[in-house]
Amino acid sequence: LPVPGRSWEGLARTLLAISKLGVVADLGVGSGELTLLLAQASTRLYAVDHQQSALQALAGRAPNLHLHLQDFQELQLPEPIDCLFLSLSLHCVPDVDRSLSAAARALRPGGQLVVIELEAHDQDFGHPWPGFSPENLYTRIAAAGLHPSPALPLSKDRRGLMTFLIRATKGG
Repeated sequence: LPVPGRSWEGLARTLLAISKLGVVADLGVGSGELTLLLAQASTRLYAVDHQQSALQALAGRAPNLHLHLQDFQELQLPEPIDCLFLSLSLHCVPDVDRSLSAAARALRPGGQLVVIELEAHDQDFGHPWPGFSPENLYTRIAAAGLHPSPALPLSKDRRGLMTFLIRATKGG
């Protein structure tokens, strides 16, 4: 039976409300929902996207939000990042390894990379990559100079696409 007030969004908001993420970057903002949630737990949040329209939709929506129109394969941010998110973004970039290396350079020593991605699939969405095997992405993150933790399966969407999470730390 449904219970009033219980939702994944409510849980996410609660966890972020009690978190202190420091200086955060969200690469590939998409609809901006995650970006705005992250802004609540961040000292400063850098929203990075190559589409002006995605960034314009976020303009003025959080006082600590800084918009950066750039390709994250060439990521340049004004300060080291404590926590960098790539949520369902890597399958959209032509050069995954270059993007991961740029993300690693942006992190401060001890900083965290959080990658949420689609597992490899056979559906054609017109993206450069049809998802990734967790092992393949783990290897790519390690090759970028980060220390990844094992992949954690997250959930399947209504089309049957599975997502997974890999967290990685930049050595000091």
